[in-house]
Amino acid sequence: MPRGSNIVERPDLRGRTRVFRSRAAAGELLAAMLRSYREDDAIILTADCGGAAVAAPMARELNLPVSAAPAVPVRAPSDGAILGAVAWDGTVLLDDDATRRQQLLESQLEQVVARARQAAAQARAALAGEHPMPDLMRRTVVLVDDGLASDVVLRAALQALAAAEAARVLVAVPTAPSEAAARVAEQAFAVYCPNLRDGGAFSVAEAYEEWAELTPEAARELIAPFLPPA
Repeated sequence: MPRGSNIVERPDLRGRTRVFRSRAAAGELLAAMLRSYREDDAIILTADCGGAAVAAPMARELNLPVSAAPAVPVRAPSDGAILGAVAWDGTVLLDDDATRRQQLLESQLEQVVARARQAAAQARAALAGEHPMPDLMRRTVVLVDDGLASDVVLRAALQALAAAEAARVLVAVPTAPSEAAARVAEQAFAVYCPNLRDGGAFSVAEAYEEWAELTPEAARELIAPFLPPA
């Protein structure tokens, strides 16, 4: 399969900024792009708090359940550079080049990975509460975020979903750099991203007219009606 051929975009939105009124509006657009999965034996998984605001309208429109599959970055202790990511289940994905540049001792790397592992577990608890991760074996999964800022974070979640033996994983993000989307597409069945942007500095927030950080409490409230039974 040619690189990037499994990426579904909206050509009329390519390279543009301020294309979505809000995360909810972006979720409604993604739901329309994924309408063939309505009432399918699929599940939507939000990758973080921002993703919850996109996932909730998708769940409503597609009549699908939602759970949380967060991954958090592993950051260098000196300057906060992203060295990799840890998924909710403890899966670790490191960027070897970024790690080498930091020249960390093995003990230092173990410390930042352990910190990220704890943060990922806490993030899942904050979003899903007592609701356990559903059995994903042989199911279609739609992994959702509000944008693709660092592809290594989403790729860590994809690695964890592969270990969970999901039948296929679709990534749904409203906005992403083209190159990052292509890297994610190498691990996913398909990537749905209406707003691809090429070159230069990239900011997820620039895709939205309305932008604010979501607290875990607000994010959990959005997806609570769609969580599977505890």
